[in-house]
Amino acid sequence: MASSGTHVFHPEKELRVLELYSGIGGMHFALDNAPVIKEQNLKYKVVLAIDINNVANRIYQHNFPDTNMSSSGIEGLTVKQLDKLKIDMILMSPPCQPFTRVGKKMDHEDVRSKSFLHLLNLLPRLSHCPSYILVENVKGFETSQTRDILLQILKKCDFTYQELLLTPLQMGIPNARLRYYLIAKKRPNSFCFSIKDQVLYDLPECVYHMLAYRQHAEIQDKKGKANTKLDMSGKICDQFMIQKDVSLTLNGENDSLVQKPSAECQSNQNVNMLCKTEDQSDVDKSVFDEGTKSKRPKFNNTYNENTEDRLREIVRQFREIENHNEIFRQVEDGEHISYGPCLQLVHFLETANKREDFDKFRVPDKDLKRFILMDIVNPCSRKSICFTKRLS
Repeated sequence: MASSGTHVFHPEKELRVLELYSGIGGMHFALDNAPVIKEQNLKYKVVLAIDINNVANRIYQHNFPDTNMSSSGIEGLTVKQLDKLKIDMILMSPPCQPFTRVGKKMDHEDVRSKSFLHLLNLLPRLSHCPSYILVENVKGFETSQTRDILLQILKKCDFTYQELLLTPLQMGIPNARLRYYLIAKKRPNSFCFSIKDQVLYDLPECVYHMLAYRQHAEIQDKKGKANTKLDMSGKICDQFMIQKDVSLTLNGENDSLVQKPSAECQSNQNVNMLCKTEDQSDVDKSVFDEGTKSKRPKFNNTYNENTEDRLREIVRQFREIENHNEIFRQVEDGEHISYGPCLQLVHFLETANKREDFDKFRVPDKDLKRFILMDIVNPCSRKSICFTKRLS
């Protein structure tokens, strides 16, 4: 058996990265934007990305045209191939279906776990074992037998590691997507933090300076409700959610919002809009009953011809839908998770020079009637959930 302790990465060299289950390149994008990479001026190269989904691979290739890609199965990898690549870091998001809370929870017996288990079997046999490993998965992985196998292999290969359950909400990003993360370093490399045999539910203070969105959100929150950006975005949301031709632009100098309402909006300033930012809204929990679909609000796009009545009805229906979804979003928070203020979605929205720029992306009215499959939010919302996520 080859020794797994013969390789230690030296920071002055170029990191050779292997991206597994690469999808459209999320891990690659995160690596490109990781503050620690820029802080320490680390050099790196994704030498190979592997995914069996050819559609995802085409998108990946569009995003990162200079990266070498493979559509072959990970379970086909060999010790010889990995040693030849001289990998320093592995980034991977193995299939989550075997571990998801709403799945069959077949764990290591699920055929979709086969490729990950194969990779774990290869690690102790490598002459050039990587120095760094990152694993991302769903909540539920931390209690799986597959995770136990992962930890056993890491200890066998002389890795130190830390597990975390985190959501973007903790970074100041308005999306509730609770996920499991494991970061591992080959000894003698170490962490600025480590709590052995314990899953962390928050980021340690030593990485706080890297959370730019969180810091921005906290500064904004301290300014209070009188903050100009909050006031303006609250007013804009009223019109944004009911008018298809309202555009938002950000002033790069003072980060203020500029409103460009349609003529119809301008002629109906007397309409009493009801939209409020989420931290101000009172949620009527009676509209949500997980086991009773009949209580879910329904969207009806048949309106009175009178413009003012039409706007009032749209706002009324939208608020009912939004309240329903606000209750649903609480499920994604996690009982141990605490998070501070988040930026509003408007901070992350793309802007358009003209209405036609977004026309091809609009959801048809017929699909809006089935809104229960979507998480409908507005620009001043401070929380959203994955658009593929529904519990019932």
